[in-house]
Amino acid sequence: MIDDIALTSDDLIKHLLTNLPTGYTQKLVKVPNGNFTTPSSSKWLRVTFVELSKNNVEAGGSYKRTNALFVIDSFYPKGKGDQIQLQELKVLGNLYENKQIGNAKCFEAEPSILGDDGSWYHCQVTINLYYEGA
Repeated sequence: MIDDIALTSDDLIKHLLTNLPTGYTQKLVKVPNGNFTTPSSSKWLRVTFVELSKNNVEAGGSYKRTNALFVIDSFYPKGKGDQIQLQELKVLGNLYENKQIGNAKCFEAEPSILGDDGSWYHCQVTINLYYEGA
């Protein structure tokens, strides 16, 4: 396996884009450094990949394990109902929880309600994962 943040994040994003919940298109997903226009009155998603720590797995340091988070933020227009949004978070979490995607080994998918964010209601699901390689 290859210890490469670009390949790992790309695999996780591709997995989302090919398995979007009902009502989403790829145009409604903001990916890192991609073109995106925030919708004025429809739901949308934003993805972020966060590398937490990198550790040597074997003597000599050539093989590493990287702990990371894959975060999917969900934005709904205020007043459009958080129950549907929370159900979608479960669907999104189930895409990753306890699965291997590329070289990423995903574990818990943790939903969070962040609340009002300007004209949006903001929730997110955080997927804990690690990947390793030389």
